[in-house]
Amino acid sequence: MGTQVVVESLIDHYGRMWAILREAVEALPEDQWRAGDVEQFVPARQALHIIETADFYSGEWSGDKFPWGTRFDCDWEGSAPKDLPSQRDVLTYLDEARAKVEAWLTRRGDDGLLGEPQDKRFPWTGACELGRALYLMRHSHHHLGKIHAELRRRGIKRPEWR
Repeated sequence: MGTQVVVESLIDHYGRMWAILREAVEALPEDQWRAGDVEQFVPARQALHIIETADFYSGEWSGDKFPWGTRFDCDWEGSAPKDLPSQRDVLTYLDEARAKVEAWLTRRGDDGLLGEPQDKRFPWTGACELGRALYLMRHSHHHLGKIHAELRRRGIKRPEWR
């Protein structure tokens, strides 16, 4: 490991999460991507929420200024399933969000994540930016778990844990 052990560890674990999410998205047949017996558990909905939230937490926006829903002209929670983005579009966004999260962590470095007080935009995530990074990872895994539950319910093989 290099001199930025916290950042390197976070990027490694985020990388694992992104890989599992990608596999889960790719595992779904196209006709099941925007479908589900329970609106909340539609896979497209959950995947979009994970990625859009990563975009938000790794950026410089405050919650009331972030352009929620504008990328695909839909609301992850309230839009009709047919209006949610395609798998291809979500995977493109995943790659962009992954790069953005890695850039944020790298730019902040261990000292920035650990030493400086959390800015006032995200007080619920902890006292420092490391708290925000951990909060985002926990949030992502929570919603990834919902996707995995749907894969299991539908009899689709789930990605291996990393």
